[in-house]
Amino acid sequence: SFDCSDIGTMVVNRFLADSSSNGATCSVNVTIEDTTAPVFTCVDADVYLDSLGIGLLSVNDVVTGLSDNCGTVNTVISQDTFGCGDLGTIPVDIFLSDSLGNADSCSVTVTVIDSLAPVAICSTGVVLNLDSAGIAVLDVMDIGDASTDNCDVPLLSVDIDTFDCGLIGLQTVNLTATDRSGNADSCTAQVRVQDTIAPMAVCYSGPVYLDSLGMADVDFATVGAASSDNCSIDSVDYSSFVVDCSDLGDTLGYSFVVYDAS
Repeated sequence: SFDCSDIGTMVVNRFLADSSSNGATCSVNVTIEDTTAPVFTCVDADVYLDSLGIGLLSVNDVVTGLSDNCGTVNTVISQDTFGCGDLGTIPVDIFLSDSLGNADSCSVTVTVIDSLAPVAICSTGVVLNLDSAGIAVLDVMDIGDASTDNCDVPLLSVDIDTFDCGLIGLQTVNLTATDRSGNADSCTAQVRVQDTIAPMAVCYSGPVYLDSLGMADVDFATVGAASSDNCSIDSVDYSSFVVDCSDLGDTLGYSFVVYDAS
């Protein structure tokens, strides 16, 4: 009998004898061959990307029940390293051969998965100034540009990005960072909304008409009604006065100061 250790060509001597003890000897060359390929089963596998966006596939992930009747088995995988560009299903070929060149192959489906959420990083000290229309719009990059992901620049969104005069002061903004695999993370930022635009004081210049009693009250509605602010005029520093018939033809001066809520 022969086993794997006998593979190759060897000389076998045979001695034959009859019942009268007459005998003869001959020698033959016997070639022992292994023509049996390795035995194995291929299975599909999942590969998860790490924090660097890299995933590795090992033989044990896709080959089970591996055996060979002789010697060791060499395994070659067509692709064993995966990155963010491989997300989804990838066909992979597996080639196995023993030391005598007996070989077999199979194909499996590898699913590359990114299960790591981005890291949402909220900036601090963000200040928004209301414009002349009393509106300020938050650029999401102003509070989330430091956010990271193992694959791509994450998609950033906020729960509020437009502010008006009713939101002056510190406002809480929730930032969400989402990658293309749907993994998400969030953080909270404090945004200061402020109004730095001064009101516009517009002084009236024109006649004042006396009433049936020969009098007129020169109040703020008379002299400053055209004044405006991007939000609203909150208070007025002005002292109204009364004119009468004795002031006819006179040019009277006045001044006032308008303030907004900021």
